[in-house]
Amino acid sequence: FLLIFLALLVKLFQPPNILLIIFILAAFKVYDINNDGFITRDDLIENLKLMVGDNFTEEQISLIATQTLETYDLDKDGKISPNEFNEVHS
Repeated sequence: FLLIFLALLVKLFQPPNILLIIFILAAFKVYDINNDGFITRDDLIENLKLMVGDNFTEEQISLIATQTLETYDLDKDGKISPNEFNEVHS
């Protein structure tokens, strides 16, 4: 329902970057596995395991998750908020 509403707003007002915002929020929802409104280290590790399967070691996956948090977690609270995710992608 929310995506339909947002698509309607885009059609009515056509702001230049609303499609990018919708795409970024949709991507955020994919990474937020437990749907708590944040992307945590556990969310990142689960996503990475799904993406790479057995091609990476646990240590490699852990390192990627750590580096991702360092990049996206702007307030250094150990989780990535939608605003932080959007800020890095904007």
